[in-house]
Amino acid sequence: MGLAIKIKKADDGNLCAVGNDMPLFEFRYEPEVKAWLFFARGRIRKKFEQRGFPWIFFYNFCRAIAFLHFDEPLWTSEAITIVSGKSYIR
Repeated sequence: MGLAIKIKKADDGNLCAVGNDMPLFEFRYEPEVKAWLFFARGRIRKKFEQRGFPWIFFYNFCRAIAFLHFDEPLWTSEAITIVSGKSYIR
């Protein structure tokens, strides 16, 4: 089946990972602390103090949050495809 991810701008200025038309989590790069911040349900869940985007974490976080939202086995989301918005990641 796979998981189709769209990266969109959220209303608050963060970026949002949307899987199969359901918002999964928000994230942003914070230049003041030079880190990527990832939020699930409004709380910081993970902080990466680096400029490069943590793609492996991003894919795994998409899978984990999708598992919680869709209540499907994790193996159904193994094939993740970014279908739009990848240009927001610099």
